Amino acid sequence: SGFWAKQIKTSLGNTLRLINPVLILDEGHKAYSKTAQDTLCGFNPSIIVELSATPPKESNTLVDITGVELNREEMIKFDLHVINKASPDWKDTLLDAHNKLSLLDEKAKEFQANQGKYLRPICLIQVERTGKDQRSGKYIHSEDAREYLLQTIGAAPEEVAVKTSEKDELKEVDDIGGLMSAHCKIRYIITKQALQEGWDCAFAYILCVLSKPGSKTAMTQLVGRILRQPYAKKTGIRELDESYVFCYQQKGKELLDEIRKGFSGEGLGDLTGRIDLEDGGEGPTLIEKESKIRDKFRKSAEHVILPVFAIKDGKEWRPVSYLMDIVSRISWEKVDLQKTYATTLNALEEKDTEQVAGISENLHEVITQRQVKELKKGSIRIDSVFMARHLLDLVPNPWVAHEIGETVLAHFIKKYGEKLVQNNFVFIIEELRKNLTGEKDRLAKEIFHQLLYDSKLRFLVILNEIGFHFPKTKMVKASQWLVKKDHSPIERSLFDPVPEDSFNELEKEVAWYLEEQNKLLWWYRNEPKKDYWVQGWRKNKIYADFIFTDTDGEPEQFNRVFVVETKGLHLKDYEDTIYKKDVFHLCNKVAKRTTRTKLGMKLDTPNIEFHVLDEGDWRSKLNALFSA
Repeated sequence: SGFWAKQIKTSLGNTLRLINPVLILDEGHKAYSKTAQDTLCGFNPSIIVELSATPPKESNTLVDITGVELNREEMIKFDLHVINKASPDWKDTLLDAHNKLSLLDEKAKEFQANQGKYLRPICLIQVERTGKDQRSGKYIHSEDAREYLLQTIGAAPEEVAVKTSEKDELKEVDDIGGLMSAHCKIRYIITKQALQEGWDCAFAYILCVLSKPGSKTAMTQLVGRILRQPYAKKTGIRELDESYVFCYQQKGKELLDEIRKGFSGEGLGDLTGRIDLEDGGEGPTLIEKESKIRDKFRKSAEHVILPVFAIKDGKEWRPVSYLMDIVSRISWEKVDLQKTYATTLNALEEKDTEQVAGISENLHEVITQRQVKELKKGSIRIDSVFMARHLLDLVPNPWVAHEIGETVLAHFIKKYGEKLVQNNFVFIIEELRKNLTGEKDRLAKEIFHQLLYDSKLRFLVILNEIGFHFPKTKMVKASQWLVKKDHSPIERSLFDPVPEDSFNELEKEVAWYLEEQNKLLWWYRNEPKKDYWVQGWRKNKIYADFIFTDTDGEPEQFNRVFVVETKGLHLKDYEDTIYKKDVFHLCNKVAKRTTRTKLGMKLDTPNIEFHVLDEGDWRSKLNALFSA
C-alpha cells in the first residue's frame, strides 16, 4: 500500500453501474439493436423507461396515451381535413393551401386581439426534389415552390424558408427566439424529408403535399408535424383548433387509408373517424350540439347503475385491472408448449434473396423483374435474446420470455439440429407467438374464474364509487342526426339528438327496430372508449353497442336492463365474438347471484342481461327478449 501501489481507477461508468440508475430513453424505438441494448444494459440499470410514439411490437407498453386523451387535454389540433386536388397543375394545390393560410392569419389576429396571445400559422410544403443540381423541370423542386410563392402569390422573401439536409434556413431564426417568436416572419417551410421526424412547431397548421410519399409511415410522420396545438390549449376558434392537408393528384381513398393506417400505428387509431376527405371542395360539415337526456326518461335513467367486475384491494373495492390483477398472477411455468413442439420444420434451406426490378420497355407492364439473386448466406442467426424481444408483448417479464425462448430452441436443436433450426428461426418465433397467445388467454381465464370463485372478484356496484351512470348531458358532433326509416324524428332514444355517423348499417337497423317496440322504455347508444365497459380476461375492454330497458307500460318504470353487442355475419364465428359471448354469459351468471345491496339502493331491479347478437338472427332474438 505504498505511494506507488496500484489503485482502481474511478470512472463515471463504474459509478453509474454501482448506483443502478433509472434510464429514461426518448425515441425508445430506435434502441432495439443488439449494440444499443448491450450499451443500455451495460449501465446496470434498475429500470429502463422508454418514450416513443411508435413502440415496436416487442416493447412492454406500460402507459398508452390515446389520441382521444391527447385531444381531451387540448394538446392536438383535430379534426384533420384532407383536401385532395384533382387539378393537373400543382400550383393550384399550393394556391389553395395559401388561401387557407390567409384565412387562418385573419383568425389568428382575431385570437390575439381577444386573448393577447401571439399566433402565426405556418404552411409546410413537401416537394419532390431539393438538390441544387436536381432542378430539371421534370420534378417539383423546392426552388420551383419558392419562386411561385414569391413571384405569383406575392410572399415576402423572409416569409419562405427551405429545410433540407444541405440547406437549413431555419437555423437563422434561432437567434431571434425560434419559429414561435413574434420576431420571426416565416410562414412557409419547404422540405422533402427533413421534417418527417424530430421536428415540431405548434404554429404549423397546413401540410401541402406536392409529391407522393414513399410510404404510409412517411405520410403519417409528415401529418404529425401539424398536429400540435399552440400553447396546449384550444383557442375556441374552430379553424385554429383543427389542421389541414392539401394533396396534389393523389387517389383520395388510398391517401385517406394511408393516413388512417399510419395513425393506428402511432397510437392515434381512435381518431381516424375524425379525418375528413375533401375532393377539391368542401366536405361534410360537422355540427356540434349538446345532447341531453329526454325529460320523460330522466327519472328512470337515474335509477340505472350498471355493474363492473371489481376486485378487493385491502379494505376497498376497485374496478379490475387486466395487467395488475390478471397478468401479474399468471404462472408462466404452467404454459403448455406442446403445440409449438409439434411444429414440423422445413428441411429445405431458406436463403435470403435480392430481387432487382427496372423500367420495362412494355408500357403496359411499367416495371419488370430483371434479376433474382440468391445470397450465399442467410442473414438471420439463432439468437435467444432476439426471440425474447419478440415475446415481450405477450410475456411482460423479459427473463421469463428469454427462458421460454431458450427452452423452445433447445428442444428444436436437439430434435432437428442447429442448421435446420437456423433456417426456420423466424417461423419458430411465429408459431411460438401463436401458442403463447392462446396459453395466455387460457391461464388468464382460469385466474379470472378462480378469483370469482374465491369471492376476491365480484360483479357489483358500490353506490357513488363503482359502476356506470349515464351522463346528464354530452357534446356530440355529426354531419347528420339519426331519424327513423320514414325520416320522422326518433322518440325513444335516451339522449336527443343522436349522431348518425356513429352507426354502421346493422346498428342502424337495430336502432330502428327498438324504436318500434311497444315494450321498450328507452334505448341508448353506448359510445366506445367513453361509456359503459366490461373488463374480461383479455386486455381490451368490451364496449357494447346498445343499452336499453323494457317496461309493462308504467311511465318511468322498467323491468330489465339489456346490454347488447351486435356482430356482422363475417364475425359470427370469429374468435373475438366467441370471447365476448363467453364473457357476457359469465356476466349473466354472476348477475343472477348479485343482491340488491351489492348493486346499490337506487337500482330498482337486479335484472340485467347481457347478449351478443349475430346479424343473421338478431331480430328473432330481440323478439324473444321482449316477449319473455
